Amino acid sequence: MKLKLVILLFILVAATSCYKESSLKKEFNCSNSLDLSNSKEYRDIKKNYKITIPLKWKTKLYFDEYQSDILTADTIKQLSESYIINASWKMGELDFNEEFISKINSQTGYEIINSKHVTFLEYPAFWNLSKGIKGEMEQHVFNLYIKTTVDSYILATSKIYGGQNIEQRICESINLFNTIEVL
Repeated sequence: MKLKLVILLFILVAATSCYKESSLKKEFNCSNSLDLSNSKEYRDIKKNYKITIPLKWKTKLYFDEYQSDILTADTIKQLSESYIINASWKMGELDFNEEFISKINSQTGYEIINSKHVTFLEYPAFWNLSKGIKGEMEQHVFNLYIKTTVDSYILATSKIYGGQNIEQRICESINLFNTIEVL
């Protein structure tokens, strides 16, 4: 009986320690999840990372000498109900210091709502959320900088249009970002 109890306890500890909830999901109190049962795994052209995207979404790949992008969106929904995701591997050094934060926050041209240093996928990361107007539509931009090596990083961006269900769409974006795997 003791052996069964020890084995059961070991299995429970192993199972719960394998799943780590993203600090971003906690930060934004995300309880919803995006259904990824009917999805496809995309690798960037330079084979630096992969991400899982729902099959019904329109997805395009782009690359040049210094970056490799995966751009995707649910084009079935109205723009004011959806969001556009861009996951991009980039060459360049990142230091998450005050100069970097000031530069990033001033480049958006939008009002910075919040920003924070985090660990994401076991890498040092920094995110910011900004809000502004594009055309005549309200837009929120969620940027997540993930430092993967000394001289490369992933920038995962979600552009959320309109003023409805912002938190839900940020959480869905985070769910997609959680599928990123650095290769």
